[in-house]
This record gives sequence, C-alpha cells and structure tokens, in this order.
Amino acid sequence: TLLPKTNELIGPRVFACGAYRNEYVWAVLASTLVIVQHPETPVIGVPPPIYIKSLSVNGTAIPTEGPHEFSHDQNSAAIEYVGLSFKNERAVRYQYRMFGADSEWTAPSKQQSVTFASLRPGYYTFEVRAINTDGITSTIPASIRFVIVPPVWMRWWFVVLVVLVAALILILIYRYRVARLLEIERLRTRIAADLHDDVGTNLSSIMLATEIIERQLPRESLERNRLAELRSRAGTTQEMLKDIVWLLNPRNDTVGDFILKLKEIARRQLMGIPCTFTASGEQRVGGLSLEFKRNVVLFLKEAVTNIVKHADATAVTIDLVFGEDTFSLSICDNGKGFPTEDESYLVGGNGNDASTRGDGLTNLRARAGHIGGSAEITSAPGQGTTIRLISKIP
Repeated sequence: TLLPKTNELIGPRVFACGAYRNEYVWAVLASTLVIVQHPETPVIGVPPPIYIKSLSVNGTAIPTEGPHEFSHDQNSAAIEYVGLSFKNERAVRYQYRMFGADSEWTAPSKQQSVTFASLRPGYYTFEVRAINTDGITSTIPASIRFVIVPPVWMRWWFVVLVVLVAALILILIYRYRVARLLEIERLRTRIAADLHDDVGTNLSSIMLATEIIERQLPRESLERNRLAELRSRAGTTQEMLKDIVWLLNPRNDTVGDFILKLKEIARRQLMGIPCTFTASGEQRVGGLSLEFKRNVVLFLKEAVTNIVKHADATAVTIDLVFGEDTFSLSICDNGKGFPTEDESYLVGGNGNDASTRGDGLTNLRARAGHIGGSAEITSAPGQGTTIRLISKIP
C-alpha cells in the first residue's frame, strides 16, 4: 500500500521498518506492507520552549511568579532557567537580557543560570530564550519582573524634603547673620558716638583747663612746662581717639573713605614733611574689614613715626596698590637710612638702649601678621628707607 504523506499507518503493530532511497519509508504490519512517501519539503522544527526554574534573592528562594518587590538591600538575584528540545538537549544554548540594567541580548551560551549582584534601585525585567541545534529560537522568552525599592533617603519626597529643610536653614542663617551685622553696626555707631561725646569732650575739657592754668603760671616755670606737655599729650590722645571713632563709624566703611583717612593720618603725623600720596586699584575692592583697616592704620603710624624721629627726611612717598586679592602699602623716604642689620634705628630703639633694640621692627611685623601679611624693610646709610606692607585682602 502506498500512502501519501498526509495518511496514517494501517494497524497498531509494526514488525519492521526502513527507508528506501531516502524517498520512501516502509513498514511491515500484520498483513500489510506500507510504504510512506518522504515529504517533498522539510518539516519545520519546533521552537524550543523556555522556563525559569528558580529565583533566589540574597540566597533566599523566591517564587518565580512575579512581579516582586524587594528592599534596597535585597539587591543580589540568582536566576536558573531551562529550555526543552526533542533532540540533543545538551546542545541547547541560551541568551538573556535584563531591562533596567542592559537591554541587549547576551551572546549565546550553554549557561543555565545567571547572578546579578549589587543591583541599583529601580524596575527590572529579566528575559531568557533558548536556541536549539537547528538555530531556532524560542518564540516567547521566559521572563520575570521585579522592582528594588530605593531607600528612604533616595526617594523623591525625601530629597524634596531635605532640599526644603536645607533652604529653610540657609534662610535662617542668612537672616541671623544679617541681624548680627545690623546689631554690630548699631553697636559700632553707639560706641563711636559715646567715645566722641564723652571721652572726646573730657579730653577737650582737660586741654582747656591745662591751658587756662598754664597762662596763670610764670613763663619759664617747671609747672608750666609740665602742663604744656600734659596738654600736648591730651591733644595727641584726642587725635588718636578721632582715628578710633572714625574706624568704628560704619559710615566710613568704603575704600575711598579709607584712602582719604590714610592720607590725612600720614600728613598729620609727618608734621610738615612734604609727602606724595598715591593710590590705585581701589575700584576692584568692594569693602574692607574693621580689623584690616585698624592694623593698616597702626602700621602706617608706626612707619611714619620712624621717619619723623630718625630719618631726617625732606620728602616722603606713600603708595597704595589694591590688586585682585592683594594689598600693598609702600612708604619711602629720602632720609639718612640705616644698615638693615641694625634694627635699633626703628621706633622703640635709639641705637644705645639694648633693652628696646628692634621693638619698632617687631611692631611692624606684628601689625602685618595680624592681617596675614608681611613687612619688608629696605635701607642703607645715605640712601633712605623703604617700608612695605604686603597682605591679602580679607
């Protein structure tokens, strides 16, 4: 009996079978020889089904039916899978991908498990497919979905809350600092007014009283000379007090006011010695701290006093330079100069009193050090002296 390829064999038992010329398949039944014609076209292979065998997270078995939700510290997943094939199952290869980490299929391999460690918080979908020996791929990949929940400090509402709290703290700090600055400014104004009104008035009264008493004494008497010296010291103290009041007054905080004050102090302290005063770069600076201005004023007074007492100078040049973040003050005279190794020529030393030698240089360096700067002194006998303050602008 010759059967077409669509018919079935007749009878339940087959005693023998074989192939003939790769075109027919024959079978011996109980009372019949059946010949089946070989198909003219090859039978298309069946795509291998694929299944996920197991899922474990941090070493704990989890049901494969998803989706699942894990905490941020449950971030290590191991997945096993298997593909079915009706011939040569050991030759089946696999490809997988993990949406959320890498959406590309991996290269085919015989590996039947994969481990993902240190997964970041987020949504993940794992897919795997099998490829049989005929190169046929699973029609529908096996998949499992899960999400790793971010910790509290990574959730959007927590981040927004932190930003709001930080902004509130910054606003409170800013308002506190503004309030403190206003309080300090009011305090400076009050102290300046008190010094000017109370101490300044008392000094003026002392000077007036000593002058009246001085006029009543004989011209060459010792008492009159002492009163004259006392009145002179009171006047000097009053000038110093005016400088302190000026520094304390917040209305004098501009750089322009500071330059004018230095010019005034220099000309007053030089007592008639011709002085050339220049300043440059002040437009680069927004403001100067009270401590900075105080130490620069005291440095200038100390240096000018050196000139008046020891230099025998006939001309002085003072130069202020404001850089981007630096400041320099140069004070040059054409006086007799001194050997720089002999510091006793500075204020506080007269070259003979060993107990006070070098006090002037020490004071200049101390003033410079208080504002993080340095003092340089260049001099030689007969060539004048240059004293320079170099500092960063705070």
